[in-house]
Amino acid sequence: MTRIALLKIRDGGVSQKFNVSLQIFKFTSTLPREIPGNLPHNPDIEGLYVCWQTNFRNLSESYTNNRNSQQDNYDDWQIQSTLATNYSTSEGIEACQNFIESLENSIKEWLNPVPNISKDLSRIREQLAVELNNKSEQFQIIIQPEDVLLYKLNWYVWDLLENNLDVGISFNLLQYHQEELNQVKPRQKNKVRILAVFGDSRNINLEPDWKEINKLKEKGAEVVPLYKPTAKKFIEALVDEQGWDILFFAGHSNQKNETGIIYINEQETLKVQQFKNALKEARQYGLQIGIFNSCKGLGLATELSNLQIPFTIVMQDVVPDIVAQSFLKEFLTEYAGGKALPKALRLAQSRLEKFTELPGATWLPVMFQSYIGIAPTWQDFLLPKPEDYVESENKLPWYQYKYIPLAPPPTPKKPKLRVVFLISLIVTIFLTGVRSLGLLEPSELLAYDHLISQRPSELIDERILVVEITNDDVSEYGYPIKQDAILAQLISELEKYSPRIIGLDLHRYQVRQPGREDFIQHFLENKNIFTVCSFGSYNDINYLPPQELIKNNLNSQIGFSDLVVDSKKHKNTRADLIVKQPDDENIVIRRQLLSYEPSLLSSPSNCSTPYSFSFRIAFRFLYQEGIKGIINKNEEFQFKSVILKKLPSHFGGYQNLDGQINQIMINYRSQTPGQRVRLKKVLQGDIDPLLVKNKIVLIGYTADSARDNFNTPLTRKMPGVWIHAHQVSQIISAVMEERPLIWVLPKWREFQWGDILWILVWSILGGLLAWILSKSPLYLGLSIICMIWILYRICLFSINQGLWLPLIPSLLSLLVTPVILTKLKSVNSNQQLSFNQENK
Repeated sequence: MTRIALLKIRDGGVSQKFNVSLQIFKFTSTLPREIPGNLPHNPDIEGLYVCWQTNFRNLSESYTNNRNSQQDNYDDWQIQSTLATNYSTSEGIEACQNFIESLENSIKEWLNPVPNISKDLSRIREQLAVELNNKSEQFQIIIQPEDVLLYKLNWYVWDLLENNLDVGISFNLLQYHQEELNQVKPRQKNKVRILAVFGDSRNINLEPDWKEINKLKEKGAEVVPLYKPTAKKFIEALVDEQGWDILFFAGHSNQKNETGIIYINEQETLKVQQFKNALKEARQYGLQIGIFNSCKGLGLATELSNLQIPFTIVMQDVVPDIVAQSFLKEFLTEYAGGKALPKALRLAQSRLEKFTELPGATWLPVMFQSYIGIAPTWQDFLLPKPEDYVESENKLPWYQYKYIPLAPPPTPKKPKLRVVFLISLIVTIFLTGVRSLGLLEPSELLAYDHLISQRPSELIDERILVVEITNDDVSEYGYPIKQDAILAQLISELEKYSPRIIGLDLHRYQVRQPGREDFIQHFLENKNIFTVCSFGSYNDINYLPPQELIKNNLNSQIGFSDLVVDSKKHKNTRADLIVKQPDDENIVIRRQLLSYEPSLLSSPSNCSTPYSFSFRIAFRFLYQEGIKGIINKNEEFQFKSVILKKLPSHFGGYQNLDGQINQIMINYRSQTPGQRVRLKKVLQGDIDPLLVKNKIVLIGYTADSARDNFNTPLTRKMPGVWIHAHQVSQIISAVMEERPLIWVLPKWREFQWGDILWILVWSILGGLLAWILSKSPLYLGLSIICMIWILYRICLFSINQGLWLPLIPSLLSLLVTPVILTKLKSVNSNQQLSFNQENK
């Protein structure tokens, strides 16, 4: 009996390791368990492979003709310009030999038990060693890697395999398994039928290939040759109802991206996708093996595996003509002589080392198989179909009937409807618990940002004008503005046009003469001018308010400019919430502070104002409009019927907010919330008076040197003065125009029952789809995709109305519930299978 070792290698992602598992198939009625392990990533292997490949291709070109395409040259790798490509022959051979030796040594160190691997692969190595020591049965290894590079490596250099010529290796794509193999129609004839296609032969000699194929007639083969066929003739021959056991191709081939291309004559090429239906039909008529003795065949191999051609042998790179001829001769001799297909391939590979002028030629041939099973021997093709073979019950090809096949699964039972609701409830409870721990908060906030950024355009707020201090202004007037006289002149110019309110998002604690007296005099004479201080920067006096305003009891014209941030590095503690400078690239401004009690600070601050800069300006504007603000019984600000509800600890995706501070979400406008003008334009009087008249004028830096840019849901960076403008605009617009603030589904205290109910609804919908479409995985998958799109559109529509729905938890519930129900159905099937076998 032949045993098969299946070695799965998947990328571990952020773990910087490959997740490896081993299964030993002995074709009993029970599935083997997986032995887990790990392999570290080894970036040196890829670099060495590229270097060897480059040198090998150069040697191939100078050594003799090769079977690469004469028209196109699509490389799998981008060759660095620093690599030498014009060695003399002796230098090139030596360099190529050095690279292949370094590459093989690197693979050995990667796979062999050295200290830096620890015991991650030890259990797998031990099991493989046990199987290899069992010489009484044949043994084959199938490698199932996720990384394309691993298809190209010579795994025979592994210390477990390098001295064992009886073991063959093939590759299998991750998504294909034994039970997915389509049913074929075994033939009764005791001949090995071979369709031998000889394509474009420019600059190469295909006569030796034909001689070796023709010799197989002595071994019981029926060979049908096609010389430079047209595409029509090739496809017609491929779908012959008598069926083929082996499809052989010799000539030029190539690979573009992941697409395999063969040159069937001097004028025509064919991609696999252009004759895929013919291949499927040939597979149903019994096609088992595809042999492509041509260059760059990995694209052909993967595509033929996708089409469930059981076994495909190709050359992974450029192959010189004489190497291809030698390989074919050695392989056919061994295979037709009775060797198993993987063993015959390995023996033919090893004998290519005689081409010492082409170091690494043994790496060229590789084999793919589309299912976990045993390859047919030459003698298997000559055997008639067993009389007791039940074609409708067996998915394995008939030549494997001598082994015990895996029993076909019974028809799965559909779970009862009440089970669907129970699983949906359990999934919802689990996701709610995970969410309450804050584990979903990062993804929920990213989803929130995406939804905010996708909203349709809004009109700008005509009530707001921002005077920007740009890079050019800083070059002329300095940073900070070098004279208070410049600011005094700026305010004077603005007051000519009767603005409603002027807000300076500028820290002017330091006296910068001349003009300090004039600058302060504007505040004394006009109660509608506001400036800022900051209590988030405890040790920097530059963020204190102008002391003249404090001495003159003008505290009501000062607001703090601090912004509340979301950051991976900042925990939601009272002190860490308040940040002035955007030193952390990860921070995002999503919330607006309305007021803050300075006594809550962990360190004292001379910025003692309890109200934010934006709130003071919005409050003054509404007061001038005759709208008075009050503080209601819940200590929340209220203007008419609009309540600025402070955020609780649990709000939407947030699960650990500071409930002691008065903050709301910022409902950003999709565009800038006001018009803009440069500082210099105002100082020169070059400004439309209508831009200023009865407007809120905010003054602040947009220059890079100010380092006052923050990430927001709308854009990568936004200056602080524009964030204040959004905050002012959202309060005024909510009160005067009923523009919605950000809100969430109802809750009871900290219990987000509205969100939980919403998540449950989507969990039930996913469960019902799995229940209704249990017999059609394709339709189930398409239905889930449609539901995901509907969920996304609903959440996007809702955020336009200010409602923040839980997108990520709902999405997870929609996906997880069908998966669990599908697994449950599979478990029921396995139990039924075990019951049937016990009864037998």
